[in-house]
Amino acid sequence: MAREFCIRNPEQLLKNMVLIRDILARHGIPCWLHNGTCLGAIRERNFIAHDDDADLGIYAKDYEKLIGLIPELEAAGLVRIPEYDWGGRLVQFVNKDEEGKGEQVDIFWEKPVQGLLGKRWDLGGRVRVPGKYLNSLDKIVFLGEEFLIPHDAPGLMRCLYGKTWRVPLKNVRTKKSLAFELKKLLANPGKLFFYIRRFIAQRKRIRAEARGRAAGRGAGPSGLRPAARLAIALLAFAGLLLIAVNLRGIASSAG
Repeated sequence: MAREFCIRNPEQLLKNMVLIRDILARHGIPCWLHNGTCLGAIRERNFIAHDDDADLGIYAKDYEKLIGLIPELEAAGLVRIPEYDWGGRLVQFVNKDEEGKGEQVDIFWEKPVQGLLGKRWDLGGRVRVPGKYLNSLDKIVFLGEEFLIPHDAPGLMRCLYGKTWRVPLKNVRTKKSLAFELKKLLANPGKLFFYIRRFIAQRKRIRAEARGRAAGRGAGPSGLRPAARLAIALLAFAGLLLIAVNLRGIASSAG
């Protein structure tokens, strides 16, 4: 969940991560650096400057164990944030802070799925990645502490953030599958053109900023790749299909 401020106390955030890592490890639960924190660990070797929390991952089979450890985590100085759990795929903790501005750690639980190409990992229902990335875990020293990290983490970062993952860009979130986008569209059909405009603007901004950084100059105009145009076309087709189905339903009711 986006916060109103970026990381303020990286030392405290690291302490929170170590605390969670150690408690989970004592109970046989491996956790790894995930999403933006993994990206920062292998790219900046630090937290991403504009990030607002830390991301850890666990396997779905350990979710119930994690929930059972909430009293122990809270006794150690953390507080669970219950208001937002991203559809049940995210558990959030923050250290106790008198001003309510403690450093936050998000723990995502990821589950394996069987696809046509073999085992894959469903990351929060948003995107599926090849099984090799989480079937086994590697180790990394991050800010002086040893953590687990996905196998072939650079490859996973490319899957999640695209070819420009090595370029520090603000407000770039992990990729979402077409199925996820269509599901969101079906839930909010009135936002079809908003989603399309936002997608186009985001892709242009990311590519322009990446090219500008690579060339050592200001960002210039950039077009959309064929894959992006195809995604837009599919979203538009899904939206028109949904509108047609709704109109047919209205006509049937009127008849």
